[in-house]
Amino acid sequence: MGTHTDEFEKKSPLHLKTMAHTLRLLAHKNGCSLIYTGMYDTQKTEELDRNFRAMLNYVMFSIQGGLKSETDPLKPIRVVAGKDSTKAIGEVSNESLEKTFVQTFGEDKADDQQGQLEAALMQGFEDNVEQNIDVIRKQKDEELDRFRKKREQEEKEKEQKRLEQAELKKQQAQRQK
Repeated sequence: MGTHTDEFEKKSPLHLKTMAHTLRLLAHKNGCSLIYTGMYDTQKTEELDRNFRAMLNYVMFSIQGGLKSETDPLKPIRVVAGKDSTKAIGEVSNESLEKTFVQTFGEDKADDQQGQLEAALMQGFEDNVEQNIDVIRKQKDEELDRFRKKREQEEKEKEQKRLEQAELKKQQAQRQK
């Protein structure tokens, strides 16, 4: 799902075509549907909402009503998984696709910064999570052991009572004879 399409439509046609080509090819190679959404004026939003609902109905319930493909890169794209082809998209190698994408949009340094930030945050967090999980797991294991021992004790007591009652009945039967 491509979101913020309304913001992206302000870019040049080259940007739109490159993004559409890249996303269509990735979606097709991975067996995915592709749909653009965004916040538009009321009329366009309603149309996109209908398209989105139609896509969800198709994906979840195989209901095809009202689902139309749109592959024009200058418009919000809708392509259902399996309905596109590399011939229609234009086959390109992954290296060539990546090179074209980087040339059009440039290197994204934000991804590197985000990755470094996430790594720094997770460094201390992972240790604590593991320790907390281990402590909780140990507590639950102990609770389970106590529960099992209690059940075993209750079963032994029931068995003991049953044997005692059987012995009493046997003694009463011998007295009556």
